[in-house]
Amino acid sequence: MPSLPLTTVFADPPDPHRETPNTLHLLSDILVLATCAVIGGAES
Repeated sequence: MPSLPLTTVFADPPDPHRETPNTLHLLSDILVLATCAVIGGAES
């Protein structure tokens, strides 16, 4: 099974907060950063 980039894995969930004008980051970006933090040992 080929590996997939995390951004591809998290691209499918709906992103309801993108409908507001003050959103700076994509939901997929936030999920990738949170996943990397957990892998790196983040606890909070």
